[in-house]
Amino acid sequence: MECLEKIASWHRTVEGWEGPELLEDSSQLIHQGEVIKGIGGAWPKDVNLFLFDHQMVYCKKDLLKRNTYVYRGRINTDLCEVIDIPDDPLRSSAFHHSWKIHCLDKGKTYVFTCKTEGDKTKWLQAFKKERSLVAMDESSGFVVSEKQKQVARMTAKNQKSRT
Repeated sequence: MECLEKIASWHRTVEGWEGPELLEDSSQLIHQGEVIKGIGGAWPKDVNLFLFDHQMVYCKKDLLKRNTYVYRGRINTDLCEVIDIPDDPLRSSAFHHSWKIHCLDKGKTYVFTCKTEGDKTKWLQAFKKERSLVAMDESSGFVVSEKQKQVARMTAKNQKSRT
């Protein structure tokens, strides 16, 4: 239940949210961090990634408000493929420490670049962990009830009003 409350609280710090709320599909935050999105076809942008079970959300930090993010998009991890991009000394250093995600539902490919090889390794391990957790939840029949989601939303709302 605590994971649900944290997700609901985090969701309230994101401005410009589009689509269904996080609790509709996700029950835990698996990994998060700053990366560069869009190298290799789009203008590179610093983004914060948040990997949950079933989805990854990308945001930018709101520079005027502390601890607030601006929603930029999400990727359904149930319908994507994560592909490591090995470092190649002959390729531009902009591609070092990178991986790509091919979204089957959108027909799009996103490239993400980390600052270090260690950060990249953590992300790739987190994606494997996410798939493993989703598979375990499915095999055990784990489902978050509407009541649990509602309690998490109310708790997050009450915490926000106290601050």
